[in-house]
Amino acid sequence: DLKLTPIMIQHWFLGDGCLYRDNNKKASWHIFIATNCFKIEDLENIIKPQFLAMGIECKIKKNKSGPTLHIYASSFERFYEVIGGKSPVECYNYKYKIVEERFPHLLNVGSNSMDENLVLEDRL
Repeated sequence: DLKLTPIMIQHWFLGDGCLYRDNNKKASWHIFIATNCFKIEDLENIIKPQFLAMGIECKIKKNKSGPTLHIYASSFERFYEVIGGKSPVECYNYKYKIVEERFPHLLNVGSNSMDENLVLEDRL
């Protein structure tokens, strides 16, 4: 049984996640996590429900290379509340660029100082 925690999601995002801005739409940011090796059934039945339980709306997109987990723009703030508003590793600061721009109040929310149980209990 897999039980995701905020730290697990943060590490997953740092290692296999992406934050990018659509150059054709200046205000259009995207967050996704590579889940290419997962079965769609596992994503739908195990991973997605746990994200939803934490208040993070997401969808599974099918690509040639396999499925990816996309975070809805309406959940970006909650996503960074869960994983922390500041990268624990300086070389990954670019994945937190949107926090500075849209959610500066989260800059003081560090992943290392979070009480994971409080974050999860707050949404369950």
